[in-house]
Amino acid sequence: MSPRVLKRGTCRALMCNDLLSNPYLQVLGVISVPPAASFTNALEFQLKISDGFEAIYAMLNPSLNYLVVAGRIKVHTILAVRTFFAVEFCTLRIVRLEDVAVAGAATRLYGQPTSLDISLDPANAAGQVMKFLLEDVCRNGFTTQLPLKGCSDREDEDFFDTRNGKREGGKDRQIGGARLMSSAADTF
Repeated sequence: MSPRVLKRGTCRALMCNDLLSNPYLQVLGVISVPPAASFTNALEFQLKISDGFEAIYAMLNPSLNYLVVAGRIKVHTILAVRTFFAVEFCTLRIVRLEDVAVAGAATRLYGQPTSLDISLDPANAAGQVMKFLLEDVCRNGFTTQLPLKGCSDREDEDFFDTRNGKREGGKDRQIGGARLMSSAADTF
């Protein structure tokens, strides 16, 4: 697979919910998120992905776990992103890859990507997280369980409904403040 399929700005566009034509990304890493650390009871995978210039982390839809387990998604794999969405959670932008296709494998890292800042308010990120955790402890008491809801606004509730399969609609769906996006090139 040629590095020419990677385009500068793809990672930034995903974080902004911009619809792209032929979005391709290279996998830089695969991290297993155990059920106890995820908001669902299913094993999830977080991917570090790159457009060759910038890199971000994205959550993989659990229905695509078989691609990781079978070894089709691994370091240096090139993915074609078909459907994705990004949401704001506390002060962070989170990308979720809903549908991808393995477009090829590379033998090396393309480019020299730098990590893209996903915080909407870097100076206030720690404060927002602490406020969220304190509110959760005051509301629910101290437990060893992770909070099940985000920063208590409607967008976060929609995000969790989405993760738990409670959404409806067509290819481009509104989920709170985020749109579920299908790339312009859904066929290969």
